[in-house]
Amino acid sequence: MKKMNFVLILFLPVFLVFTYCRHDESDFSNIEQVCFDPDVKAIFTANCAISGCHSGSGGEAGFVLDNYQGIMKGISPGDPLKSEIYKAITNEWFEMMPPDNPLNEQQRIIIRIWIEQGAENTNCSPGK
Repeated sequence: MKKMNFVLILFLPVFLVFTYCRHDESDFSNIEQVCFDPDVKAIFTANCAISGCHSGSGGEAGFVLDNYQGIMKGISPGDPLKSEIYKAITNEWFEMMPPDNPLNEQQRIIIRIWIEQGAENTNCSPGK
């Protein structure tokens, strides 16, 4: 009996960690379309594509996040969990990007929905 209690005490926390610590698997298919321009592009332009980070020809870690083509180098359309950029802005174990002022939850959700919806180069700006 003592051996059984020991096994339960040892493995219960491990079981709980693996069952409760997972990414949100929400279904975003019924949500209104998120447009690249202005919705997603504005987030990257204001927070990531700034001097010394992910702008211009250099871009930290090889990512230039001031245009669609540059952003798509780190995006797997339809799968945010395989998208390097999405992982960088949602990583809770290491430093989230941007490092000095990580994106807020609403901004991360907009990017996730856009990726889930296929990460298309849509333009929903008025007059375009």
